[in-house]
Amino acid sequence: MGNVDVKWGMRSALTYLLIFLNGALSAQVSYIPGSHSTAAAVGSGAPGLPTLNYTPLAGTDRLLLFVLSYERDHSGAKGSNWADPGSVGGADPTVDFGGVSMTKVRAARYYQYQGPQAVGNATMTIEVIVYGMLEADIPVGLNTFTVSGINNPGHSGDEAVMSAMMFENVMGMTYLGSTGCEDCNAISLTGLDPMATTNMIYSVVGAGSDRDISSGAGHSLIASTKVANAGGAFGKKNENDGMALGAQYVAGTTALQTAAFSMTGAADMFGNVEMAFRIIAPVVLPVEFLSFDGANEGSDNRLQWVTATEVNNDRYEIERSSNGFHWLTIGEVEGQGNALVESYYEYLDEDAKCNNCYYRLKQVDYDGEFEYSPVIVLQTNRETSFEMYPNPAVNFVNIDVPQGAVSARVFDAAGMVVLSLSLEEQTQVQVDVAALARGQYFVVLSGASGAVTERLIKL
Repeated sequence: MGNVDVKWGMRSALTYLLIFLNGALSAQVSYIPGSHSTAAAVGSGAPGLPTLNYTPLAGTDRLLLFVLSYERDHSGAKGSNWADPGSVGGADPTVDFGGVSMTKVRAARYYQYQGPQAVGNATMTIEVIVYGMLEADIPVGLNTFTVSGINNPGHSGDEAVMSAMMFENVMGMTYLGSTGCEDCNAISLTGLDPMATTNMIYSVVGAGSDRDISSGAGHSLIASTKVANAGGAFGKKNENDGMALGAQYVAGTTALQTAAFSMTGAADMFGNVEMAFRIIAPVVLPVEFLSFDGANEGSDNRLQWVTATEVNNDRYEIERSSNGFHWLTIGEVEGQGNALVESYYEYLDEDAKCNNCYYRLKQVDYDGEFEYSPVIVLQTNRETSFEMYPNPAVNFVNIDVPQGAVSARVFDAAGMVVLSLSLEEQTQVQVDVAALARGQYFVVLSGASGAVTERLIKL
């Protein structure tokens, strides 16, 4: 439960000057030139899933995007190459970069069916999944994107493309829409609203053919990556098509946008899919706001903000995120309604359940209109639960057992216990994980004082 403290004071002439200057500043979301990198592969087995090594470029308030796109054939009556159909158990794959988990922003897929439109009748699939990571979580230096929880391609006609790119001056990213088409060489999403000239409309397309991709009018093409495949002979297009992945953006406008892609030819395509997002710049502080910041107090985070004036201000809703993409309202503070003097606010987020904690304020008027503050990031000083290495692991993982821990359980992504062992009178154990399937697991150590959890990636 959050604690609130409101105080009052007077505003100085210097403050008026700072408000004026802040109101004149803006930050435009921009693509970081040269940040695009890609990897592609075709065929069955390990060669069908490429590896992408990447070094993030410098920038301010960066956003790192990773796009995974693949085209799959399905064999057997139930499309048995993939389950549902893209990955193990029907869940989307997980992606780590430098050991840090990326957030799945959105997935879109297009099926070709044989018979009724049901997953079990799919004969081909093209899927695009977008993952994101904001400034506070981006590792330094050369690292590898590690994809887990996905079956390797099982047919010689399958293809996969990975793509990474970076933007700067970013506060967040929201999904706008997606569409798909069959046997088409053009695809578009209409009526997309960038909201402000500092925001950006970003869209990505995956195509079931190795065709060059062109962006729509007024949009900048980041990249068009294609891979040919003459190794298969499956499906109505003979599967000698390959696939292509493209990305584009438009910035500096408030007009509704049509994000359109086109491709050369359509003779051997079976389907395309497109998704669009709004990439949001840090909000320019309105003249009523003077500051918003916070400080860590052990496992608690104390937030503080100051307003200069308030007009019809009903309340502030405090929102928190563990990744900067998905937000949860954790508290509410009553506003002053109308005020012509400085107002000081505090909110204590007790025992914050995140390492990098993202916060923003949603200021709501009496009529329901609202605006967001800038986002701040606080590192919560939580005790390290236990050391576990190597992580990711292949055959064995070593656990340094903290004092008081008496048992360990390993859970899979579905919450099922897959391993269990006693830790009493041990300071270190080696756990055999060779038989576990590739993917994400959670290791929970329990004792009289409670339980602690760490995430394990099995390769």
